Amino acid sequence: MHTGFRSIRSTDMTSVASSTAECRRVAAAHVEAARQHAAAADAHATAAEMHFEARQDGDADLQLEAQDASADAAAQTGTAIEASEFTGECILAIRDAGREADEAVRLAEDGEDPRDAHTAAARHHAAVVQRHAEAIEVREPDSENAEDARAEAESAALRAVDAAATLQAAILG
Repeated sequence: MHTGFRSIRSTDMTSVASSTAECRRVAAAHVEAARQHAAAADAHATAAEMHFEARQDGDADLQLEAQDASADAAAQTGTAIEASEFTGECILAIRDAGREADEAVRLAEDGEDPRDAHTAAARHHAAVVQRHAEAIEVREPDSENAEDARAEAESAALRAVDAAATLQAAILG
């Protein structure tokens, strides 16, 4: 009968170790997703800035480069969305970021101004990074992963603000 006690206890320890490993895996997935969404926010802010410069200068080559930047930002959005899927989290802003990225590409391809869509996408990505950072903080409070995710969230938020400032300058300019 004493052996049964050992096997139950051994099973419990295995379960705890497995649960801890799963928490670390999910936290690592959140860190990667946060990084990818921060990169997407940066890509959209950069594209918005490039479209601003292209419209200011009226240069056809700059317009093409800005259009390429829109496509690159949309591709980075796709990568970020895939990274978020590995976390198992359902974050509505992810869908919104994808929609705005697609809209920015469509507008750029049609020769229209995609800066508003890029700005909105950057904001959505920044919100997603914040959500991933919060999820990491719950799983690994005060860890290096949580600190990294908070830094990514701050960076993404700043880039979203940059994109909004670029858009505001275009409106006022």
